[in-house]
Amino acid sequence: MAAKNRPYWHVDAKWLSAIALAVSLAATLPAAALYRATDKASGQQIISYVVAGLMSPDGLDSGKGVTEIRERVRRTGSEAVSFGGVSVTITRHDVDTLSPRQLRLKVSGAFAARFYDLGPRGMATKLKADEAATKKAESDAAVLRPFTRDGHRWFATALLVLCGVDLILLGLVVVFSHRFGRLVSPGVVLILVGLPGPLFWALSHQPPASTAPPAGGPAAGLAGGAAGGAGSAADGPAGMVAVLTDAVAPLLAKHFATVYLIALGTGTALLVVALAGIVARRFRTPRDTLPA
Repeated sequence: MAAKNRPYWHVDAKWLSAIALAVSLAATLPAAALYRATDKASGQQIISYVVAGLMSPDGLDSGKGVTEIRERVRRTGSEAVSFGGVSVTITRHDVDTLSPRQLRLKVSGAFAARFYDLGPRGMATKLKADEAATKKAESDAAVLRPFTRDGHRWFATALLVLCGVDLILLGLVVVFSHRFGRLVSPGVVLILVGLPGPLFWALSHQPPASTAPPAGGPAAGLAGGAAGGAGSAADGPAGMVAVLTDAVAPLLAKHFATVYLIALGTGTALLVVALAGIVARRFRTPRDTLPA
């Protein structure tokens, strides 16, 4: 018995649904990557690198400023270093075993742990900063706000909504597709949106840059604002964007690479399964030729 022909409008509906799914996934994948990048461990790591970069006008690996601390710690046994109202004790063991980058990240990491939980306003409030200093801290740390706990929650909500939309559109694509097209159509969409995956993978394997904007930029404003001082933020958020781009891009890229490569791999797998099914169906012996 001949198969019933599909209504002609099913083809149009399939294409429209597939295009809508591609657009929706184009928003979902970055949201998923940022959701991963803003969890507690990743968010604190990114904040730590940004802050360390802003504190290091000569680069994270420069010994300038670290040598003096090492000499003092070797004489006294330990020294408390404060940034943004967070104090960290540097010990003799630290200066003997940690590199300049690791020492800077130890200080910035302690700040990042508190900043992730409280955010700029929460830290300023906890330190009893005045309103002007609080607004300054919020302005200087605007680029870091998405990587806080509140930012992570926002991305979680956005991702949940987008995934719901994706599932609805995927269902429409499958319903309006025919036979193995139910695998091919979503597979092609996933491959198209996942194409940037290899690029993100390449970026994720580059070491974080060690350069930073000149001293007196947003780091000073962030530290001073959080502590209630005047600070200086001549470069403002623009300086922080530069550090976020140069020093932290590889850290972000690994999360984007994971998400986009999953999409690319899933789409490829769907096409392989569909191709295998088509080949098997074509070479299958017809039932009416089987011996009685």
